[in-house]
Amino acid sequence: MDTYLIFRRNLCAPEDLPDIDRRSQAELDARTDTVRKLRSYVFEEPNGDAGVICIYEAASEDEVREHGACANVKISEIVQATAVDVHRTDPEGLIV
Repeated sequence: MDTYLIFRRNLCAPEDLPDIDRRSQAELDARTDTVRKLRSYVFEEPNGDAGVICIYEAASEDEVREHGACANVKISEIVQATAVDVHRTDPEGLIV
């Protein structure tokens, strides 16, 4: 599997994130052999919406797109990662 960065710009109001996460997870559970979520980073967009950057492992970009379509979760852009440069683990205060 390859690693993909999924950009979800202006995804939703912050209070809608739990519902979107449930839909996404249900689709991920049905696709464990083709798509796996590693982590997501949530940030505030200038208009107050939540933006999200997800890191997935997937068999292909098409599998990532199919997951998003079936979960009804917007995808702004997908980029395949070519390397990982880890300096430190994620800060504990960010982990939910």
